[in-house]
Amino acid sequence: MRTKTRDGLLSLRGRLLFRAEIRRSLNHPANVKFLLLLPFAVLLSEWPYVGHPLVPVFLLTFIGLEPQFNNILFRSEHEFESLAVLPTNWHLVVLMKNLATGTIASGVAVAGAAVIGYFSPLAIRSADAADGTLYFL
Repeated sequence: MRTKTRDGLLSLRGRLLFRAEIRRSLNHPANVKFLLLLPFAVLLSEWPYVGHPLVPVFLLTFIGLEPQFNNILFRSEHEFESLAVLPTNWHLVVLMKNLATGTIASGVAVAGAAVIGYFSPLAIRSADAADGTLYFL
């Protein structure tokens, strides 16, 4: 039985692409917008008509990471051209970029929930956290 290590998740190309995506998105100067969006998310958590205590967290995460979700191959100036120079396994590229985006979104959501949960008048119970995880997925 032959394993797919060359093109699988554990391949060197896949790991390097995943690390590059994480590093590129965490070092991007547009991440300052999270500091600008966080006070609005805290104020939204204070509003009594928010249905679920994690709604401000989701809004912070998805508005802040909107370029990450929408521009999978065009985040830098010549990213698509550099990927197309050599033969590329596009399934692996798209999979690793999506896994990196999901990892970053999970990290931003957890960090946002910690800050917003501190200021929120509603306690985030374990049932709310379970519902929020399902909503997030």
